Amino acid sequence: MTGEAQNEGLFPAVADIGSPTRSQSFDALGAPLSPEAALAMTSGEVESAVANVLADLDGIDSGTFFAEASRTPRGDVVLDSPQAVFVIARFNRVFGKKKLIKLSTVTETDWSTLHALVAVLVQALLARRKVAA
Repeated sequence: MTGEAQNEGLFPAVADIGSPTRSQSFDALGAPLSPEAALAMTSGEVESAVANVLADLDGIDSGTFFAEASRTPRGDVVLDSPQAVFVIARFNRVFGKKKLIKLSTVTETDWSTLHALVAVLVQALLARRKVAA
């Protein structure tokens, strides 16, 4: 199943992000190592990278992370603020001084669940991609 099919209906204009090529840089968890790689990610790839980063932060694999995670009544994975800040910092790191997301502009609701955090990242990547074009 592709990233777009997996997240169909979750995010606006998912296909606008594009698909990464093999020459772009991603770490072992699927997190981008360059702005170009980040901007080429699909929402499915962003979600997978976020889940893998969070699982690695807890020292477990992503399957265990999803199995043991606290969930909302709708079934979404609940995140603590430090987890969300860590993930945002991980994505910000590849953009250097021109951060992808300023933490002061993100509300707790925007990062309280996995899907909310992924949506914030995807929207920021879409906005950055439009500026770069």
